[in-house]
Amino acid sequence: MVLFCLIQKRAVMAKTTSTKSNPVVPANTLSNRRAKLYNAIELDTVRSDFAKNFRVLSGNLYEPFNTAEVRVEISSMNTVELVLRSKHSTPARGIHFDFGVNGLDFHPVIQFMFSDPDTKGDLRLFPEQYHIVNNHLVEIDPTQADSFRTNYRNTCGIRVAKSNLFRRVDSITGLPDPKAEWFPYADNVNKLIRDNEDPKYLVVSCISEMLSYPAIALEDTPDHRHMLALYTASEAGVNLGTNSAPPSGNYRNLAMDLGHLCPPRCKK
Repeated sequence: MVLFCLIQKRAVMAKTTSTKSNPVVPANTLSNRRAKLYNAIELDTVRSDFAKNFRVLSGNLYEPFNTAEVRVEISSMNTVELVLRSKHSTPARGIHFDFGVNGLDFHPVIQFMFSDPDTKGDLRLFPEQYHIVNNHLVEIDPTQADSFRTNYRNTCGIRVAKSNLFRRVDSITGLPDPKAEWFPYADNVNKLIRDNEDPKYLVVSCISEMLSYPAIALEDTPDHRHMLALYTASEAGVNLGTNSAPPSGNYRNLAMDLGHLCPPRCKK
């Protein structure tokens, strides 16, 4: 079993998750998530940071990602959640993305999360695993799911600061790189969909910022971190504007990164 521990970054950062089966996410950490909302201009900046600082190893060269964004029909998510609820007799309370690579494409492995009644609200992963095919969730077996995760670990390159060199994930001792992110439903994913008036797609976009984890590192050394932003879209286009996040907390025409990363702290 993998236990999740969350830490808080100096600029209100705290994220966690796991690539293993059935981890526990302490409910009392949910309020410590990273608090970021992006308008279209701000989202372009952090997407550009990802494109500049993350590559995929192809042969002997690190190449740009062909695609660093996926979208899934919300109706497909709803269908899967109904199946899980019927099968396991409990509703989905969150969504979990393991970072994966297929060729030169970002290809996440997706699992849904439920509230563990034995731990007063801690979250666990349903065992079923999915990937996205033609904007729909398709269940895959653990071996195939692990292949996408392994490809990410073995081929994703992160730019070494102030250079044109790239390093492999987790190649710096003692400073683990994020390899997944999860989002609780109640006050962010559901709200994002509701505030944008029932859109057709949930869009998952790779982003990056320079972040540090002083609580686990001997030195407060920022590095490029792979994160995810979620926003919505319809057939007519994306729901993004140039408005700033309003004090009321409405997510209309905004992207959000209100999730949790793992690492920095996951315990087996």
